Amino acid sequence: EAAIDKARTAYQPIAKHASVLFFCVAELANIDPMYQYSLAYFMNLFVRSIDDCPREKTVPKRLASLQEHFTFFLYTNVCRSLFEKDKLLFAFSLAARIGIAAGTLAPEQLRFLVTGALSMDNPHPNPASDWLSDQAWSHICELDTLAPAFSGLRESLATRPDDWRLLYDSATPHNDPLPGDLNERLDTFQKLLVLRCIIPDKLVPAVQSYVMGAMGSRYVEPQEFKLSAIFTDSTAAVPLIFVLSFGSDPMGDLLRFAEEKKQQVETVSLGQGQGPIAEQWIEKAVKEGFWVVLQN
Repeated sequence: EAAIDKARTAYQPIAKHASVLFFCVAELANIDPMYQYSLAYFMNLFVRSIDDCPREKTVPKRLASLQEHFTFFLYTNVCRSLFEKDKLLFAFSLAARIGIAAGTLAPEQLRFLVTGALSMDNPHPNPASDWLSDQAWSHICELDTLAPAFSGLRESLATRPDDWRLLYDSATPHNDPLPGDLNERLDTFQKLLVLRCIIPDKLVPAVQSYVMGAMGSRYVEPQEFKLSAIFTDSTAAVPLIFVLSFGSDPMGDLLRFAEEKKQQVETVSLGQGQGPIAEQWIEKAVKEGFWVVLQN
């Protein structure tokens, strides 16, 4: 019993990591009420990831492998039900929450990214009012006091406005170094906060760079739509629901895939009076093992 307890305790880090990921998924409902995922769904993915993850001989390597495998497995599955515009936000949420849990990202810095300066009462005059807005200058002044790493930011912009203007005018400011020693002092997320203050309209590519650095490029690359992968990740007890944008129709791909799998497919166009007919086909499909497509 003591040996079992010791082995169980060794796997606590992956349980903590999974809990962090679950709340990232749960928070998606704040973006769109359609983005709601049950704990049962999450646990099913977690168990499948444990089964599919490559085996390792030592516990530390096994934990690292599980963490990497489950994070991307969860991301891939959840992204299938997200609109394209929300996928980067989800990847960023994963990267930031994992950073906070690991102690590499301060929660107040994430909060500043969302809110910026909470007070516009700024006693310091704007040194570059010809190109820098007063609101952006207020953000800079508050960021200067947020953490020791940002100390000197306000003075740097006040004494070297021309250098900062070059960054402001750059087409790719997230790839350019910050003036002075700030580039060496600040990590990737902290540089993101500086850009959020000065050039908020260039924040999206900067967020992409942060996610790539923290999690890898596969978290910002487009997810290829493959029915074979969706089928592999599905179960017979859970229907596949296609939420379609205008002009899209996956029916052709579905019929080709059914032909590859040598599966019979029956389609029912839903409408007035079609409910009982659809129920009959579903009951028959459960017994005989073919597929039923309900078209709305």
